[in-house]
Amino acid sequence: MPGKRDTASGKGRRSESTPTEVRRSLDKGGGLPQLVRSLPSALEAERAARIFHAVSDPARLRILWALERAPLCPCLLREVEPMANSALSYHLSLLRRASLVTTTARSNYRVYRTTALAKRFLAFAKGAQP
Repeated sequence: MPGKRDTASGKGRRSESTPTEVRRSLDKGGGLPQLVRSLPSALEAERAARIFHAVSDPARLRILWALERAPLCPCLLREVEPMANSALSYHLSLLRRASLVTTTARSNYRVYRTTALAKRFLAFAKGAQP
């Protein structure tokens, strides 16, 4: 019907412009406005993006896996994942900003360890491997 409005969109668009499958699915979930309200906030999306960026590098994943097994200082992390001091510092900084590792100062060195968030992610990553 040319005059029928799409209730799923909540914006008064004609129903012919929305595929039936999409319209039905949206109607079951309370419509498009309800779907939009149920999405994570921009802040939550930014935090998730920071985490995904931090774990998108194989070197950072190996660092996380090593730290999951034991707290380590940078001198030992370089043995796990050989790289320049500046590169290791960069990788650890990204992991810290993503709340995946914490650091504790001990006299002349720092000790890094995984956070609970990192442990949850690593458990998920292990289960997701084929």
